[in-house]
This record gives sequence, C-alpha cells and structure tokens, in this order.
Amino acid sequence: MPATEQNIAATLAQLDIPSEKSFRQPDAWEDYGALGLSSDDVPALIAVLRDARRITGDDGVYAVRWHAWRAVSRLGDASATPAMLEILDRASRADDETACEEMPDVLASFGPGAVPHLAGFIIDQRRDGYARMHAASAARMIAKAHPAAREPVVRA
Repeated sequence: MPATEQNIAATLAQLDIPSEKSFRQPDAWEDYGALGLSSDDVPALIAVLRDARRITGDDGVYAVRWHAWRAVSRLGDASATPAMLEILDRASRADDETACEEMPDVLASFGPGAVPHLAGFIIDQRRDGYARMHAASAARMIAKAHPAAREPVVRA
C-alpha cells in the first residue's frame, strides 16, 4: 500500500542533507527502496515536490525535496516525466539552482520513454528557457545511454 505524502516527507526528513559529493552523481544517491519506498509511492513523492512550503526554507525542509526528486528518479518510470517537467519549470522560474542542476539526471533516468515528453517540453515556448535547456540536456543523456533513442532525440 502506498505511503501518504506526510509519511514520505517524514521518512525523507530523517535522512541527512545530501553530501556535496553526491551532487549530480546518481550512483551515489540513497537506496530509497531500502527505506520501504516503491514505485507505488511515486505519486506521493511528486505531491511532496509540488508542495510550495518545501520550495524554500531551512536546509532540512529543502533536503526533503532533494531526496524526493532523487527517490522519483530511483523508483519512477517515464510516466513520471510530465510531472517532473512541471516541477522543473517551476523550479527554474524560482531560481532553484539545485533542483535545476539535478533534474536532467532525474529525467534521464526514465529512459527512452521520456523522450516524447521531453521533446514537447523543449519546443514549448511558454516554458522557462533554462528549464527547456535542462530538458534538452536530459534528452542528450538519454540518447547517449540508449543508442536506439538517438533518432527520436535528434528529431526533437
């Protein structure tokens, strides 16, 4: 049974603030499955990320968001891409550099299934320009990791 947004936030709040050496290093990110989280919890993790109270605040509050997007990366799949792109757009407009810098790794973790969502986002002029740049970076990462995805990325 999926955990609630409050339970997930409480679980993530117990974790340390991510170390600088783990920044943009997905292999060094927590094993969120070991905390009892699963793909069933992705919607609640996304709700944690959408909670405006967690966008700014002290380091402990922000660390919950940091762990939430990393957990989505570890547990999610391409179906999480649209929600994560919305979060990227909002983070970019709020000058949330940490979220913006790690979001390409998060989005790329979803693999080739994310490419159609990324392509639509990249060409959408209503989106923040820096957010579109980070989405393009994720698309490049997918193309590099999945050669079969190169053609769709190039068309995007």
